Amino acid sequence: MAEIFVDEGDAVAEGGPLFRLELRDFVLAKDQAKHSLDAAKASLNAAEVNVANAKREYERLRALRANNAVSQQKLDAASDAYKTSEAALRIATASVDVARDALEMAKHNFLESTVRSPISGHVATKNINVGEVVAPISPVPCFYIVDDTVCKVEAQLPDTKQSSVRMSQEVRMTVDGVPGNEWRGRITYVGDIIDPLSRTLTVRTRVENREMLLRPGALARLKILSDERKNVTTAPIRSIVRRNGEPIVFVVESGAALARRVELGLAGEDNVEITHGVRPGDLVVIDGTESLENGIAVEIINPDEVKLNDEPAGAVR
Repeated sequence: MAEIFVDEGDAVAEGGPLFRLELRDFVLAKDQAKHSLDAAKASLNAAEVNVANAKREYERLRALRANNAVSQQKLDAASDAYKTSEAALRIATASVDVARDALEMAKHNFLESTVRSPISGHVATKNINVGEVVAPISPVPCFYIVDDTVCKVEAQLPDTKQSSVRMSQEVRMTVDGVPGNEWRGRITYVGDIIDPLSRTLTVRTRVENREMLLRPGALARLKILSDERKNVTTAPIRSIVRRNGEPIVFVVESGAALARRVELGLAGEDNVEITHGVRPGDLVVIDGTESLENGIAVEIINPDEVKLNDEPAGAVR
C-alpha cells in the first residue's frame, strides 16, 4: 500500500480514488510487455522476409524445372521451405497479437493500481494502512463504502399477517433514535417462505434518506397500510373504552354522557372506523372516558373537537 486518499467519514464520488498500490511492479510489468511486443514485431518482420525469399526461390526453381534445368527433388525442397516459412509467419503474427494483448493488460493493471470507489457515498470503515500488503482476495474488505441516500429496511412479519401484505404496499417508518420524524416507502420484496422457527415472513422496503438522518444498522418500526376505505364514520381511538370486553363510546345528549356499544372497523394511527352504533355529527367524549358512567352529566367545552367525522380510514398494522 503506497498511498491512501480518504479516511473514515469522508464523502466519495463514484469512480473517486480510494488508495494506490506500490507502482514498481506494475511499471516493470508494463516495460517488460512492451519489450516483448517489440521482439515479437521483429520476429514477424524476419518471418515476412523469409516468406518472400522462399517464395522467390520456389518460383525460380519451378521455372527451371519446366525446362528440365533442375531436378524435381530440388523443386520439392524449395516448396517445403516455402510452406515452412508461411507457417512460421503465422506463428509470428499470432505472437505479436499475444504480446500486444499482454501490453494492454499491463497498462490496464497499471491504471488499476489506483483503486476507485464503485459507488457514491461515504467511507464507513477503513481497514488498511500505508505500508500494508493487500491481497487480491481478502475476507476483510479494505473499505466499506455506504450509500445511505436510500436505505433498505428489512422486517419480520408474523405469519398470521401474511395475507395482508403485497408488493408496492405503503409503509410508514419511525426510528426511536430520530424522534419526530416519519419516512414513507413501499414494499419491494415479500418472502416466499415462512421461517419455521420464528414463524415470520420477511418483507423489505426502501425509504429516501435525503436529510441523512438515518444510519445503517438502526432499528426501525414499520407500519404497513393494509387497507383503506373512503366515506366512513370515524372516531378518535382514545374515545373508545372497553366495558365487559365490548367497545363503547360515550355520546353526549341533553347534557348527559350516554354509553353506546359500537362495532369497529379499520384502525388508523389516530382514528378508528365505526361501522355501527353512532352516526356522523354525534358528540362523543374523548378525555376522561374511563371514569364515566352511563347517564352522568357532562359539560361540553369544545364541541368542534368531539364531533364524529365522515372521512377515509386506513388500517395500519
